[in-house]
Amino acid sequence: MKIQRIAFRLAALLTLATILVACGRPEFIDADGKSFDWQDFQGQRLVVNFWAEWCAPCLEEIPELNRLH
Repeated sequence: MKIQRIAFRLAALLTLATILVACGRPEFIDADGKSFDWQDFQGQRLVVNFWAEWCAPCLEEIPELNRLH
């Protein structure tokens, strides 16, 4: 039983590590199509918002984010 728990945890950690390695560094693109890197924002506050067109709450928050900009 204890060996099964250890094996399960090890498998979960390896899966998580694989996912994180595959993600890489995100590329930031503004509304004008200009590309940015993490280093371009060093020393600044940065708001990163992940949203989807089909997500009603996401669409509701867009005006607020525009005001924040």
